[in-house]
Amino acid sequence: MQGKETRHLRAFLEFKLKPEEQVLGFLEGWIGDVMGTGDKTQRNGQFVLTNSRVCFYRAGFFGEVFETIPLSKITSVETFSRLGYRVLRLHTSHDQLAFKTFESGKLFDQVYDLLEAARHPESQIKGQVPQKERCEIECPYCAEMILKKAKVCKHCGRDVTSDTAIGQQPTERNIDTTTPLIRVFCPCGARIKARQHLAGKNVRCPTCNSPLQLPQA
Repeated sequence: MQGKETRHLRAFLEFKLKPEEQVLGFLEGWIGDVMGTGDKTQRNGQFVLTNSRVCFYRAGFFGEVFETIPLSKITSVETFSRLGYRVLRLHTSHDQLAFKTFESGKLFDQVYDLLEAARHPESQIKGQVPQKERCEIECPYCAEMILKKAKVCKHCGRDVTSDTAIGQQPTERNIDTTTPLIRVFCPCGARIKARQHLAGKNVRCPTCNSPLQLPQA
């Protein structure tokens, strides 16, 4: 991520970058407060993000300022932007680093996105969240799809534990799956489908849970 390259960045690349490190992004700015004193004194320099840590570095004639935090130690990240002034605040379990800058919003956001991606490499690609596979079977009573592990059909309300425990249709009922389904409308507007062997029996509407009697075949 190419921001403004300063003498601080050049010095960091020459003296502080580790052999196995790769620079992902950098911003020009400062730490401390404009009117601060002591530890709060403003220090201009370079924010550098690598694949293993974040750093603030200032190269000076009378000494340097070097702050570094491993990515694994960062517990949370906060950002603040207003009228071109932006803050990137990094928290650890016992400390924090507040970096401030006037870099463009686009560059600031890009470095922030790179930081979050480096902190969470398993979710770098947006939208690629592993989904658990839904294993479904057909309810032997109403022919609607239900989870294989379901104990009660959410559509007809019948107990399907013994049938779905082995993932098979019940053999003792001798259900004929080739005959047409019984179809009936609930007063709530839902359409119910059921097997022929349930003709004349009571089922529950999957939408409003009201009891319904299926017509005789």
